[in-house]
Amino acid sequence: MAIEASITEASATRTDHGGNFNLLRVAAGMAVVYGNGLILTGAPASAFWGAPFSRFALDLLFAISGFTVAGSWLRRPHLLAFVAGRLRRIMPGLALCVLVSAAIIGPLATHLPLRGYALNGMTLDYLSNIAFVEKLWLPGVFQGQQWVGTVNPMLWTLLPGLLFCLALPPIFLLPPRWRVWGIAAGAIALSLPLVKGAHFYHPRHIDILIELPFFIVGAALRHIQDRVKQLWRADVAMLLFAANWVSATWLGEWNLILEWVSLPYLVACFGRMDLPLLGGLGRWGNPGYGLYLYAFPIQQSVVALWPACPHPIMLCGALSLAAGYVSWHLVERPALDWTWHGSSLRRLSYPAP
Repeated sequence: MAIEASITEASATRTDHGGNFNLLRVAAGMAVVYGNGLILTGAPASAFWGAPFSRFALDLLFAISGFTVAGSWLRRPHLLAFVAGRLRRIMPGLALCVLVSAAIIGPLATHLPLRGYALNGMTLDYLSNIAFVEKLWLPGVFQGQQWVGTVNPMLWTLLPGLLFCLALPPIFLLPPRWRVWGIAAGAIALSLPLVKGAHFYHPRHIDILIELPFFIVGAALRHIQDRVKQLWRADVAMLLFAANWVSATWLGEWNLILEWVSLPYLVACFGRMDLPLLGGLGRWGNPGYGLYLYAFPIQQSVVALWPACPHPIMLCGALSLAAGYVSWHLVERPALDWTWHGSSLRRLSYPAP
């Protein structure tokens, strides 16, 4: 029985967190680099399925997160371990990124004297990003550049993503037939505190509501995959892929609704495939999260320090990917490998999400 349980756990982990999902995270991060790079360099905007590349990347990341995080809970339904795993997955990498931005990128890119930069209150305030308090600027940094010189506006997505994840445990404790509806209701309820100002349709809230269904459908698909035979079909995936192209071309107003369903399904189908070469990407690490964290400040730095760079998007993509691997091996993986158990610190014996 123990051997059978180990095989089942290993199979589930491979299904939910295999190299293909890592590949998708890297692809999403590169889409962020490409989409934001077009804006930062003043190049003509481009789109995929009728959406800007950077927003499509967010759609992809939320769909991946819904599917894989639901799988983490279903494999090990322990509340404290789940919450600790989510925090260990997000916080160390975020803290390192914020510190690097304030202590390294800021002094190199600021127009202020180093002493003036260090003593400016905005520098200390920027560290509030570690606690999900959004601070967009460092003193004298990236002034006059696109997005009004913001350092890392992509960090706003981390708090909604964390809240959506923390909504899953109580929902999965509901009777099975109520869980899908519970996922939707819980995620929407948790998004409400994120509204800034009295008006319901705050621009940031609109962004959150757009991403909610990707997470919801991804989690719902993971929930039903063990109950529905032949859920994952290549012909259905190709049909949905083609339908999105048609919808984006001729029925733009309906494309987002179709994408809410089709993209999580495509993510799950591709993520679960066994690819001979690309499927082993995960053995070298998971740079997707670090790539996403560092992409924007790296791009702003390249624009500021090397405005005549001949191929800025390619350079920023390579630098962001390298930063993702450094973040993974230096901070993220060690944080996932260790956890408190009672009064002692021990190495985890199961794969962390």
